[in-house]
Amino acid sequence: MGEFGGELARWMQARNAGVRELARRSGYTASYISQLRGGKRMPSPHAAADLDDALGAGGALAAAAPVPAREAGRPAARPDGLAAQIAAILAVLIAGTGPGVARHPSSRRHSRRICRNRTGHYKPRDM
Repeated sequence: MGEFGGELARWMQARNAGVRELARRSGYTASYISQLRGGKRMPSPHAAADLDDALGAGGALAAAAPVPAREAGRPAARPDGLAAQIAAILAVLIAGTGPGVARHPSSRRHSRRICRNRTGHYKPRDM
């Protein structure tokens, strides 16, 4: 159990509030509160302040919340996993080049300049 989880459990016991009761008071799910109490998740400073208010802890829970890396003077972590893969795929798709980008054989005709004639029909423009 982490420092925040232990502090949360102590305040819940002191206020005789179970997980579901704290969920009702704070607006967070019982599952999330259970994960915080067990040390499986760490709260944001905002969530810690909300739970602090719900339990009337007077700032003790908010003070026990971990400081985000950016505020601690460390650079933000590089995007890993799914977010990095999505960003790489989008960059290739937007650029339209790169390995794995297949072009349809008819895409050449779509890339020609096209203009509308007086009758409203589209036709290739002389280049």
